[in-house]
Amino acid sequence: MIASMKNLPIETNSLLRERSWGILQGKTFDEAKKEYPEAFLKESKIVGKEALDFKYVGDMESLRHAVLRLKRFLEMIDKNQTGRTVLAVTHLDIVIGYLVYLRLGTYQDLMNADLDYAGYYKLVRKEKLFIVEKIVGLRIIGH
Repeated sequence: MIASMKNLPIETNSLLRERSWGILQGKTFDEAKKEYPEAFLKESKIVGKEALDFKYVGDMESLRHAVLRLKRFLEMIDKNQTGRTVLAVTHLDIVIGYLVYLRLGTYQDLMNADLDYAGYYKLVRKEKLFIVEKIVGLRIIGH
């Protein structure tokens, strides 16, 4: 919508794709939870960066791998679009993974946050990292 209003090109990039859910791919969250209740119970007890390596099933892509894809995308944008503002859209769990990676919140707090789907995160380059300069539309419940 934004691109069409501003007459800007839309490009797709596989680095921003949703995580691969392995054998759970195509199932609803409720179906997966019913099929693998022990994995979902284990997920609720994860703390810190352990969340980045957690998988519900063995052939699922870890959140860490998805975050590394996002980082590769950011590096590519930084190299090819230096000095320009770029709007990138990806899946929420990948963004949450990146926020956990930057230690801006715990996995549990961020996954249970009140999210405005029109919100956004402004990232800027600081030395070797892309850091969050601004977050709009995210409220951690209880804070």
